[in-house]
Amino acid sequence: MRIALLLLAALHLAAVEVRCVVERIADGDTLTVRAVDGLPAAAKRGKGGDIYVRMLCVDTLEIWDKDRPKAPEGEIARDLLARLAKPGSEVVLSDDGAALELDRYGRVLAFVSSGDSSLQERLVAAGLSVYWRKWRDAPAALHERLLRAEAKARADAAGAWATQPELMARKAAERPR
Repeated sequence: MRIALLLLAALHLAAVEVRCVVERIADGDTLTVRAVDGLPAAAKRGKGGDIYVRMLCVDTLEIWDKDRPKAPEGEIARDLLARLAKPGSEVVLSDDGAALELDRYGRVLAFVSSGDSSLQERLVAAGLSVYWRKWRDAPAALHERLLRAEAKARADAAGAWATQPELMARKAAERPR
């Protein structure tokens, strides 16, 4: 019984990390990286074979919706992400579990870090995304940091919390179905 519990704990703690190089930034919550071992073979690829990555637990305002004008906060989020993850720089894609998963569009779903910085945490702290928990929560340590970053950004009326507080509050309230 004790061995079974230890194995279960080890499986729960298992996580995947894949180091890769940034090719470009698509928007505030999507980037492309060079294909490397460890990324799902079925991942959506760009023209140059680069792999699309959708960052987990953030949702920045849209800049590509042809039916609406570009949201300035979405462009600011894209520019911040471009500064944090410059093309040619290395990032780490990670998640709990044995492998990175894909979303319904074929993008790799991942938490993204550069150096010792969580890019999700930086976007939330800047008020350019909420801690978007529509599909799931972040791992425990990041979860707490994202909650604190969102509370501070909201209290300080940072980023979109100043310009679109109702939308941000609605997104912050989304939880798994």
